[in-house]
Amino acid sequence: MARQAAIIGGGIVGGGWAARFLLMGWDVRLYDPNPDCRTKVEAILDDARRSLPGLSDVALPPEGSLTVHNIIAEAVAGTDWIQVCTVGNLASLQDAMCAVQTVCPPDAILGCAIDDYPIAALQETALHPGQILIAHACDPVYLLPLVELIASAVAQNAVVDRAAEILTSVGMHPLRVWAPIGRHLQDALQLAAAAVIHEGSATPQQIDDVIRDGFGLSWAHVGLSGISVAKPRDRDEVLVTLLRGLKARNRAAGAVLNAHDRRLDSLPATLNDIADLSQPVTTLDRAVPLDWTDYNGHMNEARYLQAFGDATDRMMALVGCDMDYVASGVSFFTAETHIRHVDEVQAGTRIRVKTQVLLGQGKKMHLFHKMFDGDRLLATGEHMLIHVDLTTRKAADPDDRVAQPLALIGQAHATLPWPDGVGRTVGRK
Repeated sequence: MARQAAIIGGGIVGGGWAARFLLMGWDVRLYDPNPDCRTKVEAILDDARRSLPGLSDVALPPEGSLTVHNIIAEAVAGTDWIQVCTVGNLASLQDAMCAVQTVCPPDAILGCAIDDYPIAALQETALHPGQILIAHACDPVYLLPLVELIASAVAQNAVVDRAAEILTSVGMHPLRVWAPIGRHLQDALQLAAAAVIHEGSATPQQIDDVIRDGFGLSWAHVGLSGISVAKPRDRDEVLVTLLRGLKARNRAAGAVLNAHDRRLDSLPATLNDIADLSQPVTTLDRAVPLDWTDYNGHMNEARYLQAFGDATDRMMALVGCDMDYVASGVSFFTAETHIRHVDEVQAGTRIRVKTQVLLGQGKKMHLFHKMFDGDRLLATGEHMLIHVDLTTRKAADPDDRVAQPLALIGQAHATLPWPDGVGRTVGRK
């Protein structure tokens, strides 16, 4: 059963939080009496669906369900996380907190996205002050991982730990801040980073985290003043490009994304993880990111090769040719590749590659990949790999670490019919 989150307020911030939870598999209940709120949130969701999956190199969980409520009790019942994103003066916000706490589960995390008041003021009239934390993220919440998690002295460590675990589970980087500085770090740092460090409210490392994983990424696009405001999709495309660049280097926010990919990755790591070895193996399952598309609006030719190359790498690892094996001085080189483009692929499409081992014997590994969108065949890739000695750079037989598992899957696939397209040359039907 999917975990439950409630969002109080369906504006830009509330919609961003809703998108973050929904696309990470949570069911979301949105409370907002505005009759147009669902339309506004769906527009934000459309942008999130287009951009967020492209940050992951593995498939995201199935999207959760969104329901809209005009009664707070219905929205917060049975929830694990409640995010308050309403606007108003302090008294109205305090009233909203009390209204939520009157009907919500006692163990729910009550996160507040309000950036105008310190946490002590929000807790002043609360029924359960220790239940309230400030969870202040960057816009767009569904793309940028940083979220400042601000707690006061009345909050128990276990509550803050659980809040951090939940935020991490949806791909975010929770930065814990205990000292009530009266403003968020993202605001304070723009005015006086040195003063914040001097007064002991934050460490230099925390300052670095805020910039690297949060608004520093936006600064790279619009500058410090934010005067040059881009259209939402243009902004999203730039941020995806920046984040994927950091991801390729496993730095800063990119390391957060890579760690989240590892948590989400459900593909087999060894042959023992494959339930039926006699069938083609799923070696890739991911969405097509924005930066994989060309001027025609579909996946460019180089990315077909990258996708099939990633599938080949997965098969190499399955038969024992992992990084430790390569470090020992032996590996596979691709000697020949033939790709057939069967149908168009656009940004956001979830692609799955099934791989059949046509030959796994001696120095040769002959693979045939099929790329699908659901049941729709998108492309095929045929690859011949030769095992080599990295010292001599010449063909060499693999040792038993690879020879035995490769032979095992080769024999298991030997009973399968050869797929259409094997041995095809350009222009030959």
